[in-house]
Formats: sequence, C-alpha cells, structure tokens
Amino acid sequence: MKAGALLFLLLVWSQVHAQQAKSSYYLHQLQVLLEQEHYKDAEKYADSLLRVVLKSGNPDSISIAYSWQYEVHLAGKEFEKALNDFRMVSKLRDSVSSHTNATTVNHMANAMKILRESQQTDSLRLTGEINTLRERSEQDHRSQLILLVSTLAFAGIGVLIFYRK
Repeated sequence: MKAGALLFLLLVWSQVHAQQAKSSYYLHQLQVLLEQEHYKDAEKYADSLLRVVLKSGNPDSISIAYSWQYEVHLAGKEFEKALNDFRMVSKLRDSVSSHTNATTVNHMANAMKILRESQQTDSLRLTGEINTLRERSEQDHRSQLILLVSTLAFAGIGVLIFYRK
C-alpha cells in the first residue's frame, strides 16, 4: 500500500518536474527568438509554452504564458492576436484577484467569527465574576449588619446591666 502511494507520488512529481523543465526550455527559446526577431518561430514556442502550462491548471502560470504570447504577437505586429492575448491575461488576473479577495474575505470572516465567540465567552465569564462579586458584597453587607446589630444588642444589654446595678 505504502509502496503504491510512494510510486504514485514519484510519478506525479516526475510529471510536474518534466512540465517545469519543458516550460523553462520553451520560455528560454522564446526569449532568444524574440531578441533575434524571429516572431513566427517564437510564436511556436509561445504556443508550446501555453500548452504545457494549461496542463498544470495554475492560473498564474497560464497568465504568464498568455503574457508571452501577447509579447510575441505585439512584436510581430499581429495586433488582433495581441489584443486577444491581452484580454486573456486581464481575465485571468482578474480571476486570480477575485479568488484571492474571496479567500481573504473568508479568512477575515472566520477570524471575526472566532473573535466574536471569544468576546462572548469573555463577556459571559466576566458577567459570572461580576455576579459572584455582587453576591459576596451582599453577603458581606449582611454580615456587617448582623455584627452591627449584635454589637448594639450586646451594648444595650451591657448598658442595661450596668444601670441596673
């Protein structure tokens, strides 16, 4: 079982590594061909780069690949294709931003929920402590009144005994 899982992880890792190696190669060739102004050949490598990163499903990588296609088409004066590539880059970046914003909002909402629960717990604990202190204060007040009345009663009895003699 463990050997099968290890083999699967190794297979996935090797595929990811192979895709990274391919995309690095295509990107390097693309940059060299752009510098040499071989736009048709550069476009082939840009298309290959896009195909490789589309397999990864990573929106950031896909956006970068479309950015390179945009650069190739713009340099080759294929403005319609460059505009379409630019639209895809904008769309992907907006999608990534929306996802990031939604994730941030969810994290903030969860943090706020935890904070509220913590505040409610603290509030209940403090309310309990206040009630306990009030009860003790009332008990102390009653005890003081009882002591005062007892002291006055003994003093009254003492005065009566003293004047009776």
